[in-house]
Amino acid sequence: MSGRFERFGGGLVLVAVWGFAGCGGRAAVDQPVGYKSHAELKARLLEVSKYGDGGSSLGGISESIAALTKDKPELGQKLLADFQKLNTTDSKEQRKKIAKEMADQIE
Repeated sequence: MSGRFERFGGGLVLVAVWGFAGCGGRAAVDQPVGYKSHAELKARLLEVSKYGDGGSSLGGISESIAALTKDKPELGQKLLADFQKLNTTDSKEQRKKIAKEMADQIE
Protein backbone atom coordinates (compact mmCIF):
# COMPACT_ATOMS: atom_id res chain seq x y z
CA MET A 1 0.00 0.00 0.00
CA SER A 2 2.75 2.47 0.88
CA GLY A 3 4.46 1.84 -2.49
CA ARG A 4 1.34 2.98 -4.36
CA PHE A 5 1.00 6.01 -2.11
CA GLU A 6 4.63 7.02 -2.69
CA ARG A 7 4.19 6.69 -6.47
CA PHE A 8 0.95 8.64 -6.30
CA GLY A 9 2.56 11.37 -4.15
CA GLY A 10 5.57 11.53 -6.46
CA GLY A 11 3.23 11.92 -9.42
CA LEU A 12 1.45 14.81 -7.74
CA VAL A 13 4.75 16.55 -7.09
CA LEU A 14 5.74 16.09 -10.73
CA VAL A 15 2.41 17.49 -11.94
CA ALA A 16 2.75 20.45 -9.57
CA VAL A 17 6.25 21.20 -10.86
CA TRP A 18 5.04 21.08 -14.46
CA GLY A 19 2.15 23.36 -13.55
CA PHE A 20 4.33 25.97 -11.87
CA ALA A 21 6.91 25.90 -14.62
CA GLY A 22 4.26 27.15 -17.04
CA CYS A 23 3.06 29.99 -14.83
CA GLY A 24 3.92 33.54 -15.72
CA GLY A 25 4.53 35.16 -19.03
CA ARG A 26 7.54 34.67 -21.18
CA ALA A 27 10.24 37.23 -20.71
CA ALA A 28 11.42 39.07 -23.77
CA VAL A 29 14.83 37.68 -24.63
CA ASP A 30 17.39 39.31 -26.87
CA GLN A 31 15.65 42.64 -26.58
CA PRO A 32 18.25 45.19 -25.47
CA VAL A 33 17.06 48.10 -23.43
CA GLY A 34 16.63 51.14 -25.61
CA TYR A 35 17.04 54.68 -24.40
CA LYS A 36 14.70 56.87 -26.41
CA SER A 37 16.26 60.24 -25.74
CA HIS A 38 19.61 61.84 -25.08
CA ALA A 39 18.38 62.57 -21.54
CA GLU A 40 17.55 58.88 -20.88
CA LEU A 41 20.94 57.78 -22.22
CA LYS A 42 22.72 60.40 -20.15
CA ALA A 43 20.79 59.35 -17.03
CA ARG A 44 21.78 55.71 -17.59
CA LEU A 45 25.44 56.66 -18.03
CA LEU A 46 25.30 58.73 -14.84
CA GLU A 47 23.88 55.69 -13.07
CA VAL A 48 26.81 53.62 -14.35
CA SER A 49 29.18 56.37 -13.17
CA LYS A 50 27.68 56.08 -9.70
CA TYR A 51 27.71 52.29 -9.32
CA GLY A 52 30.28 51.07 -11.87
CA ASP A 53 27.90 48.61 -13.55
CA GLY A 54 29.40 46.32 -16.16
CA GLY A 55 28.70 43.30 -18.31
CA SER A 56 25.16 42.67 -19.46
CA SER A 57 23.85 45.64 -17.47
CA LEU A 58 25.38 47.85 -20.18
CA GLY A 59 23.05 46.33 -22.77
CA GLY A 60 21.33 48.80 -25.05
CA ILE A 61 23.78 51.64 -24.48
CA SER A 62 25.79 51.17 -27.68
CA GLU A 63 22.62 50.70 -29.74
CA SER A 64 21.16 53.83 -28.24
CA ILE A 65 24.33 55.81 -28.92
CA ALA A 66 24.22 54.72 -32.56
CA ALA A 67 20.53 55.57 -32.93
CA LEU A 68 20.53 58.83 -31.00
CA THR A 69 23.62 60.37 -32.53
CA LYS A 70 22.78 60.09 -36.22
CA ASP A 71 22.44 63.86 -36.19
CA LYS A 72 25.88 64.20 -34.54
CA PRO A 73 28.16 61.63 -36.19
CA GLU A 74 31.39 62.86 -34.60
CA LEU A 75 29.92 62.67 -31.12
CA GLY A 76 28.44 59.27 -31.92
CA GLN A 77 31.80 57.88 -33.04
CA LYS A 78 33.51 59.27 -29.92
CA LEU A 79 30.84 57.84 -27.61
CA LEU A 80 30.98 54.44 -29.34
CA ALA A 81 34.77 54.35 -28.92
CA ASP A 82 34.38 55.32 -25.27
CA PHE A 83 31.71 52.64 -24.86
CA GLN A 84 34.18 50.02 -26.09
CA LYS A 85 36.52 51.06 -23.27
CA LEU A 86 33.64 51.07 -20.80
CA ASN A 87 32.47 47.64 -21.86
CA THR A 88 35.90 45.98 -21.81
CA THR A 89 37.46 47.31 -18.62
CA ASP A 90 37.46 45.04 -15.59
CA SER A 91 37.81 47.91 -13.14
CA LYS A 92 34.65 49.22 -11.51
CA GLU A 93 36.41 52.54 -10.81
CA GLN A 94 37.44 52.87 -14.47
CA ARG A 95 33.84 52.19 -15.57
CA LYS A 96 32.64 54.93 -13.23
CA LYS A 97 35.16 57.40 -14.68
CA ILE A 98 34.50 56.50 -18.34
CA ALA A 99 30.71 56.61 -17.91
CA LYS A 100 30.91 60.04 -16.26
CA GLU A 101 33.06 61.36 -19.10
CA MET A 102 30.60 59.95 -21.63
CA ALA A 103 27.59 61.45 -19.85
CA ASP A 104 29.28 64.84 -19.70
CA GLN A 105 29.54 64.88 -23.51
CA ILE A 106 25.78 64.46 -23.98
CA GLU A 107 23.69 67.63 -23.94
